[in-house]
Amino acid sequence: MGDFDQVFRRLDALIPTARRGAIAGLVGAAPSVQASAQATTAYRGMSGATRDSTVAFVVADERPNPPEPDAAFANAARDLSGFVGHAGNPLSEPAGDVPADAIRVVLTSMTDYVEALEADHAGQKAFLGPTMQAQAPRLTRAAARGIAAELDRG
Repeated sequence: MGDFDQVFRRLDALIPTARRGAIAGLVGAAPSVQASAQATTAYRGMSGATRDSTVAFVVADERPNPPEPDAAFANAARDLSGFVGHAGNPLSEPAGDVPADAIRVVLTSMTDYVEALEADHAGQKAFLGPTMQAQAPRLTRAAARGIAAELDRG
């Protein structure tokens, strides 16, 4: 019975190890996802706030308050301060509800009109969804590499 106990203990330890690795891999890949979204030509932009406040970041139980949205919010606030071309505002609630035990990569723009860009005109100006779809294989590989690196340490 002792051999099985050891196997089960090691299997139990695998879950937090895999989570640490996946999170590290995704955090490392998020800047390239963000750069891809910021380079979009799907919309023209007026104030610069959408592009400047586009941010990709990882949220998980182990990372409940990631720092990346704060800088993106500051960019939106700066770009929209005094701007009169539209009535958009900075938005400071980027992640929504994240289920317990979930690891989520969030790609958003810290503006209150980003949802309209994604949906209006039959999605002609959408850039967040298409970017995430294009970057999903890269994110998957990054999570797998992070897990492998964490397992190699252990």
